Amino acid sequence: MPAPGPAEPRAPSDPLSALGRLATRRAAWVCALLVLALAALAYHRFLLLDQAFLFTDVGADTVNGMYPRWVHLAETLRAGHLPGWTFRLGLGQNVFPNSLGDPFDLAVVLSGRPRIPYAMAYMEVAKLTLAGGLFCAFLRAVGLAPLAALLGGVLYAFSGFMVVGGSWTIFSTEGVHLALLLLAFERYRARGRWGLLVLAFFLIAAGRPVNLLSHGLFLALYAAVRHVDLHGWAGGGGIKGVAGLVARLAGFGALGAAAGGVFMLPILNEMLHSHRVSGVLGQAARSDLLARSPFAPAPAAELKTALLRLFGNDLLGRGTPFKGTRQYLDAPLLYAGLPTLLLAPQAFVGATGRRRAVLGGALALALVLVVFPYPRSALWAFAVDYYRVVGFLAALVPLLLAAGALSRILRGGRVHLPLLGATLAVLAAALLVPWPPDTIAPDLGLKWATAGALAAYAGVIALLGRARQRPLAAGLLVAMVAAEVLLLATPGATKRPVVTAADLHAKTGYNDYAADAAAWLRQTDPGLYRVEKTFSSSPSDYTVYRNDPMVQGYRGTSAYHRFNNPAYLKFLVAVGATDLLARTHYRVAQGLARRPLLHPFLGVRYLMSRAPDVAGLVAATGTAHPDLAAPLYQPVATFGDVTVFRDRLALPIAFTYDHWLDYRAFLSLAPETRDLALYDAFVPDPRDAEAVRGLSPITQETAAPSFSAALAARARDGFTVTDFGPGRIRGTVTVPARRMLAFTVPQDPGWSARVDGAPAPLHGVNFGFVGLPLAAGTHTVELCYRPPAVAAGAAVSGAGLLGVAALLIWGRRRRRAP
Repeated sequence: MPAPGPAEPRAPSDPLSALGRLATRRAAWVCALLVLALAALAYHRFLLLDQAFLFTDVGADTVNGMYPRWVHLAETLRAGHLPGWTFRLGLGQNVFPNSLGDPFDLAVVLSGRPRIPYAMAYMEVAKLTLAGGLFCAFLRAVGLAPLAALLGGVLYAFSGFMVVGGSWTIFSTEGVHLALLLLAFERYRARGRWGLLVLAFFLIAAGRPVNLLSHGLFLALYAAVRHVDLHGWAGGGGIKGVAGLVARLAGFGALGAAAGGVFMLPILNEMLHSHRVSGVLGQAARSDLLARSPFAPAPAAELKTALLRLFGNDLLGRGTPFKGTRQYLDAPLLYAGLPTLLLAPQAFVGATGRRRAVLGGALALALVLVVFPYPRSALWAFAVDYYRVVGFLAALVPLLLAAGALSRILRGGRVHLPLLGATLAVLAAALLVPWPPDTIAPDLGLKWATAGALAAYAGVIALLGRARQRPLAAGLLVAMVAAEVLLLATPGATKRPVVTAADLHAKTGYNDYAADAAAWLRQTDPGLYRVEKTFSSSPSDYTVYRNDPMVQGYRGTSAYHRFNNPAYLKFLVAVGATDLLARTHYRVAQGLARRPLLHPFLGVRYLMSRAPDVAGLVAATGTAHPDLAAPLYQPVATFGDVTVFRDRLALPIAFTYDHWLDYRAFLSLAPETRDLALYDAFVPDPRDAEAVRGLSPITQETAAPSFSAALAARARDGFTVTDFGPGRIRGTVTVPARRMLAFTVPQDPGWSARVDGAPAPLHGVNFGFVGLPLAAGTHTVELCYRPPAVAAGAAVSGAGLLGVAALLIWGRRRRRAP
């Protein structure tokens, strides 16, 4: 870790005297301004509004995930509501808190829908600036020379995790959190000020609670290493001293996390109940990851990818053409500047035996996180094997060592030239030794340019060791780092396929004629129904990741979400609509455009297609029953190349059954006949005897003779919606005898029901939907939604804030005491 330096003299001897004089007291501000200037140059096409920060290549999550989610939140807030249940994601899903707990995302949302694509780039530049300034302030708090702290902040801000990861918007936020956490610890260690610690953990809990474990463990390890490094084992109180420090940090972390409970608990609840964690996918992942040996290294190709990513983001390709293992964003983002690689070994020069042991242990731990999947997976609770922030924590160790070594050299310490030469030779060999043609190999031109840059950096570092040449060498180092930022670091985010400003205003992408059709439907038919599309409006290369309804403003059936509603996924599996589910980790539910016989069942009243007539529409669905599907549709309007068809037999959002079908019998049917079976009888949860009380099982004699007859039977006692809104459905229904009123609303613990004003229990029906048994008569039925865990989260937040207040009062009284 960086070594603390002596107190700064009044007349600083730092190289680059003009910059040094300013940076001695204002290093963090100078660093932030330098990062801002470099980011403005690198991101100028975004900042000048020529391009939107919406990537159409492998980074298409910006255009398929973040942008639709933020547009939907912007419109929800504009309408005066908080996010909760929405029918614009799949068949319906809870979206609280969306981005309410992330101040960066929320600022983009509050800029307004038309400005969101541009505000995303401005926010990324703001995050780079803030991260660089915070990290520089942390290095100054450690005691490093101003110029070393400044360059450390620049390299941190433009690391692969911040820049390439920032094109996914999430990683750069995590980088800001981490820099704030490190600065907060140093402030607490030096001055006893704990406010920033609580704030840092609050931000992590409110926005990315999954990082509480990784960030918390990193802080605990850093604090322990720093404590021993400063005070020694005996002088620091041994295990008792380290444990006491870590316990105090854990307490502040718990306070901050508790304060963010109103956001944290709903996020964790959604995560823990998703298929990716507690479902079949999560169970399979845990089984596979836990079955590995803790000492088994990652595959050779993955290790080669990690090695080459130390030298830059793009040696193996940029964006979709990336040739390494995994893909451009998920491969290890270990790049933190070329000077880091040359300077990190210099941290051991002149160090005491104890300090060398500490630094060597830190490097070994970083290496373990990169080489061995088992401990890396453990930090994700064995749900996934991601690098992501874990890889960044590994990359942070050599950056800290390099900053400490540079500070020592700038203050007159020597450069160990043999070690520098050996380091350069090893790095050059890793780059320039020919890779076998059947393995991962770097881009020829870029690897030679990188090798040349390493050689130039080595020459400048050698000059830093000479007092007379130090001012010139320091100036060259600053200039070279600035050039590296613009030429090597930032192209990973600034030179990739994106949506342009012209695209946003043309009749393409989300602004195509489907948007006009959706607007027309909202105006002419404001009821509660669903709309299906046979095509995607996404402007990206990854059109299966569809969130068109959230942007274009209709209730559809497609969903791309990291934690899709497990009830909807359960239904898709039951009817055999499993395309892409396992391959996309259950994040993609393409919708049911290719299952037209389910459209009336799901309340799909309209379809949008680029087919001009019914025959073309039926062909586009690829249905196995064109004779049954064709009579459903009637063209009603045309907008450009989009035709709107009405499903004349669409059922309301709820309808009644008088018979039930055993779930085993349903699953024994061929997939193509399951759609038809859902019109004859409902399928109860096998553990719910109350749902079928007073109703009889379906038999061959009681089954409808045809599809049209079954449809007519379901429409006979249809539910009439009288009022609906966000998280609320109210209507009436009349039944001649006991019936099951089945909603095509996915199950969720947040739903509650009232029948004729009295609370009524909901039952699980039809593999993931909710149902209400009704006695004979006319009934008023109301469904109400309250996001789960919000009340508990609010109570935890209140307790956390009370704890913070109590700590503040106690601290003030302690300071006033004699």
